[in-house]
Amino acid sequence: MGTILSVGYFNLKQGKRAEFAKWMKEFEGPLRRSLVAYGGILRGVYLGSFGLAPSDGMTMIEYSSYEDLDAFREADDPEFTKMMTAFESLTERCAMSAQLWEQTPDAFANIVVRKHKGKRGSK
Repeated sequence: MGTILSVGYFNLKQGKRAEFAKWMKEFEGPLRRSLVAYGGILRGVYLGSFGLAPSDGMTMIEYSSYEDLDAFREADDPEFTKMMTAFESLTERCAMSAQLWEQTPDAFANIVVRKHKGKRGSK
């Protein structure tokens, strides 16, 4: 399996652009470290230019397998929770949903996703 790119979109709350810049300075390093612990690589947090994007911003996180996503979802990391709580106080979801992208030709291969044993266990 090749690279899986998780793209999440967000809008900044009214008047929160300066606070968001402070959040990025404080938490970019810790966010990168938290993601690496679960197999993710932060490829960037981007803001739209000139008001031309369908959302104010997006995050791009690279994973090497769907099991990395499982490990990340099942993690209980208080530091990550703190970062995301602060992020959510500055942002709101936009109408675009998060998306997963795969490199071709891997995107044409059958995907095998393991049964969850953690918080969202299946029976």
